[in-house]
Amino acid sequence: MSKQETYNIPYIGLKREVHTFNYQLDGKFFKKDEYSLIQDGKVDVKLIFDKSNTPYILDFDIRGIIQTNCDRCTTAIDIPIQGNYKVYVKFDQNAEDIEDEDMEILFLHPENPVIDIETYLYDFPLLSIPYSKVCEDVGLTCDPEFLKYIQRENEEKLKETENIPDPRWAELNKLKDLK
Repeated sequence: MSKQETYNIPYIGLKREVHTFNYQLDGKFFKKDEYSLIQDGKVDVKLIFDKSNTPYILDFDIRGIIQTNCDRCTTAIDIPIQGNYKVYVKFDQNAEDIEDEDMEILFLHPENPVIDIETYLYDFPLLSIPYSKVCEDVGLTCDPEFLKYIQRENEEKLKETENIPDPRWAELNKLKDLK
């Protein structure tokens, strides 16, 4: 993804108080990653930046509707999402060397003048997608032609596996015949 200044918070010039930022993310934002689960959508993000204490706190409130594929029939469906995520901003002289495995803590070098939140704006809506996404969840029915095709394929595979005896049972039957 390309970085834009639109998603940078210039915290150095802000007063030591709570600040609110609002962002609207659309399909264009999510299409920056060609392999994104989100094909289109409209997501509103309310970011509350608490600079009154250290560590600073970024509180993301995510709400909107995204378009993704049904897990069963691959039809494009609109799924409502919502979530609330907190990120703590800590300062460290060696911030570049710290492994960023924990999304809840962002380490910045004290001389860095901005907080880049683009990655969080992309990842948090993805984390808000339900584990299972099927047409019935949003009041639709899956594509019947596609479901028939899947059922036919499954039946063919089942027939193939029924005709092949499991070699473990053959070995067990040999033990049974020894008695």
